[in-house]
Amino acid sequence: MLLLVTALLLVVGSTAGVPITRQPTEATRAGALSAPPAVTAAERACLEDLKLLYPGDNKCYQLLSTGPCKSNEWLVLDPRAPDRLRPVCARVPCAEREVLWPRDGRCYQRFRDRETLCPHPGNLLVSNPFGLGECACMRTQPHARDPANPRDGACYKLYHRGPCADGQLLVPKINGTADQALCVRDPCWQHQPEQRAVRQLNVEDEDEDEAGDMQTKSTAVMPLVLWPVEGGGDGRCHPLGATEPCPEQSAFGVHPQTLRPGCISRTNHLLPPTPCSGHMCSPTNTASYSDGYIKELFQAHKSHKAQKRAG
Repeated sequence: MLLLVTALLLVVGSTAGVPITRQPTEATRAGALSAPPAVTAAERACLEDLKLLYPGDNKCYQLLSTGPCKSNEWLVLDPRAPDRLRPVCARVPCAEREVLWPRDGRCYQRFRDRETLCPHPGNLLVSNPFGLGECACMRTQPHARDPANPRDGACYKLYHRGPCADGQLLVPKINGTADQALCVRDPCWQHQPEQRAVRQLNVEDEDEDEAGDMQTKSTAVMPLVLWPVEGGGDGRCHPLGATEPCPEQSAFGVHPQTLRPGCISRTNHLLPPTPCSGHMCSPTNTASYSDGYIKELFQAHKSHKAQKRAG
């Protein structure tokens, strides 16, 4: 899902950019990324474009693309090399827009069969880096599972209250997978009740249909989220979707790779949003989310190995 601001803030005075005098270390530590496993310089160059280095020709290719493979094959992560991010060619098991469900070895349509295979809120039916179907939390607008009940299956929006207690919010779990999170104290909570009463930020809550087009579902009043200084921010609370603290043609949101709040620009819906720094949004500034991609792929290795042991 993607947040598009469709109306100005209707407030008495300035309600965006509420200053925070003390930085909430528990929230910012939880949202930070740990150092990724070591990769070679050549692998890093590919990963910064969200691609992997193919050892057959030493070129960069995206996972789940044909790349250097035969016309009926695609590149998947090699499960035989859990300590490396090595792609290999494998036969494409299903038709376009279908995924191979490993529990029964059958092919299912990603959109038509999503509610059957992944019935819990906030889930998508996707192919993982190994080319196998799985239920994953939505990432365009990052979601995560309930840390107190991960087997529940439902996914909740990050940096919202979600399943957390009053006065808390859901943030990414350090060293966890993309779906893992934890509840921490909401540093903007003291301002949230007042904001709900006086501001109306109309935001289109959108989802992708089968054709990949964005479909408007509802409008919502967005919560305030801290933009931490250590993350390049101003140490203030801003509503998600707000344009006020950001450069032109960008908005305050949560990046789907880094899972960090900040200003991002999305000019092409087929590409990850561009992180912004200061007053600049550089489309070549990919290093800031390549570490998250590396971490995600190594976590996929761990999850795949655990699933095979479980049978």
